Amino acid sequence: MDKDGADLVLKWYLDLEGRFEVLLQTVPLTPDTEKVFLPGLSSIILEACSLLDTVLRDGYGGASKAKDANIRDYAKYYEPKLKLSKARTIFYHHQGRLVCPFEKWLSSSGEYEPLQWWQSYNKLKHDRIASYSLSTFRTALLALASLHLVISRLPVFVDSLLRHNMICFGKWADRYVLSVLRGEDSGSDVTVMIESSLFGTPAGNAEFPELITEIRPWVFESGRKLWRYIGSRY
Repeated sequence: MDKDGADLVLKWYLDLEGRFEVLLQTVPLTPDTEKVFLPGLSSIILEACSLLDTVLRDGYGGASKAKDANIRDYAKYYEPKLKLSKARTIFYHHQGRLVCPFEKWLSSSGEYEPLQWWQSYNKLKHDRIASYSLSTFRTALLALASLHLVISRLPVFVDSLLRHNMICFGKWADRYVLSVLRGEDSGSDVTVMIESSLFGTPAGNAEFPELITEIRPWVFESGRKLWRYIGSRY
């Protein structure tokens, strides 16, 4: 994928996130509403997962041919590189919550373990009418969170993230951070936040802990929104 392609993917993602945000103004996401399904959510889920498949396929270099690769191949190829199974993003909605969309997608033996939200996507893709009840707010949340997370970690998106003002540099020099995110510098001491309207994902050395109460905002360079959701409480 070239930089123009990356910019197009990011613009598509931001459009999907905006559509989801509009729906959240009507139906706030809570434990009680996670399972609520709306036909309008199906297009967000389908487009987000299709974009994710496109991005992962484009950078895939595993044993299978890229055109034949599927989520099982992606899990085995990308987990050692991006460590997605422990990668969390914060969902900026109400009190905020941590989301780990790729959690446990590989077993202890290294085999793919089905992701429920990806299974829902596949069913919607093959029969949108019969499966429309799978178009839930939770599935849409996980689909968008997974795409935000992958975009935040792949070097090809760095310039696009910069143009959209999504990189929170904090105390770090801009050029140094960009060289780390592009993979040109090891930057073992760097962690910054990649923030959009609804999500914030760490990029660099540190990962979010399992519990939101254990987040220390200063570790993540005080993401512009992170302080508002976390800093005043913990």
